[in-house]
Amino acid sequence: MYVEGEVIDVTEQSKKPIAYICCPYSGDVEANTKVARRYARFAAEQGRAPLAVTLMLPQFVDEATERELALRIGEEMLSRCDEVWVCGDRISEGMRSEIRSAQQKGILVRYFNEEDIKCTK
Repeated sequence: MYVEGEVIDVTEQSKKPIAYICCPYSGDVEANTKVARRYARFAAEQGRAPLAVTLMLPQFVDEATERELALRIGEEMLSRCDEVWVCGDRISEGMRSEIRSAQQKGILVRYFNEEDIKCTK
């Protein structure tokens, strides 16, 4: 179980499979960002190197005016991952597109919900 402030040993992280964290972003951005963090943490605890573009891209891409750019970058990042972890019970249109893309590329797609991750906020 994750405790805030707990340190995860990532010394071997570069040798781990990369898990693309597929979760909603738009809508309630603040809540969705917290969810993405929890799933990314869960992936790390499961021995994966998580890649959460919903946490990374807002640092330098404006979703409102540069959505197509964000989608292209996300697609490129997804293609470099070993797995796609679909997070939560709601699948947005963007997530649907990511799932289709992963399936077409032969990337393993796994589904998780809040009960699966057993993390604290």
